[in-house]
Amino acid sequence: QQVFSFGDTERTFDAYLKYLRREGLPFAPEEMGVGRGHLLRYRYVHLMELAVALYLRSQAILPTDVVRVLAGLRAELRPIYQRAYTEGRTGLGRPVSWAARASSPADCRWRVWSP
Repeated sequence: QQVFSFGDTERTFDAYLKYLRREGLPFAPEEMGVGRGHLLRYRYVHLMELAVALYLRSQAILPTDVVRVLAGLRAELRPIYQRAYTEGRTGLGRPVSWAARASSPADCRWRVWSP
């Protein structure tokens, strides 16, 4: 069975996710809980961190150093992930078309950004 586009089996993929957790993705040490069998709650920001890591791996550019950089930039990246989620749900950032009355009509695409 193939998992995602980089040809891993389910078992290899599971082992890779465990490796990422040991390296600090997507959970910071204080989010991990204590002891064996502790249930972890994956929130949106955790899934985004995993998605970025998996995308980089599919492009063959995810050495251990990059994993550490992603974990190290967590405080800066998580607000960006959260904002993207909010904009997607509310429609902020969507394309807006308009036409101007001048010598020739124009159809321009603008991005609507929140302040």
